[in-house]
Formats: sequence, structure tokens, C-alpha cells
Amino acid sequence: MVRIFVLVILAAAAGSPAAAVYRWVDAEGQVHYSDTPQRNAERIEIQSRPTDPELVRARENQAAALRAERELRTTQQAEDTTAQANDAERVAAERAANCETARQRLATYETAHRLYRPMADGEREYLSDEELDAARAEARLAVEEWCG
Repeated sequence: MVRIFVLVILAAAAGSPAAAVYRWVDAEGQVHYSDTPQRNAERIEIQSRPTDPELVRARENQAAALRAERELRTTQQAEDTTAQANDAERVAAERAANCETARQRLATYETAHRLYRPMADGEREYLSDEELDAARAEARLAVEEWCG
């Protein structure tokens, strides 16, 4: 109740640049506030000025802009995290596919007695032993690169 009374007095005092409010304690120990002096009252100066609606709107707009910027940053960070996770999954899938292809090629090269490369005219050119050894070594490196 006292708080409400104080607020009413403060609101009334807000109309003037400097308003006096008086505070006193009665015989029962209860604190009172008033804009009229009482016996044994303490004068409290309250400095106030009218609210500038333009300034209030500007501060509200600034706060709203900061909130929007913070929300946008949060959304962008979430999107970046999702994109990174998707990229990681895509890279992992590509590596797994390339690993399987490299292993199959190595198995073919190691079990085959003769390998060939197709020619432009549809004929086959068979690899020499040195070329076959080089192809097998290259296939082993591919397995290490993609599966290691």
C-alpha cells in the first residue's frame, strides 16, 4: 500500500522539474509520504523530467534491431553447423565409395595374370610385367589414400 502511494506521489511530482516529497514516521512506526509538509517530516527532493517519446522509440528500435541481428547470427550459425555436418557426411560417403572402388581395383590387379588398356580402335594393349607391377603399386597407394 505504501509503495502504491509512493508511486502516485512520484507520478504527480513528475509533472514538475523538481518536486518536493515529504517522508515521516507516525507514532506507530509506519512510514508515510506526502506532497504536503507534516510535523517532523523530512523533505526529499525528487528530480524528474518529462519522458521524450522520440528517445524512447529510438531506444526501442535500437533494441529491436540488436535482437534481430542476434537472432540472424544465431540462425546463420545453426545453418553453418548444419551445412558443415552435411559436408562432412558427403565427404565421408565419397571417401567410402572411393575406398571400395580402390579395393576392388587392387583385388582385380592382384588376381589378374594379364591386364590391358583399351585402345581407340577397340583393340586391347596388354600391359608388360613392369607396367602391371606399376599399376598394382598405384592401386595399393589409392587404397591407402582412400581407406587409410
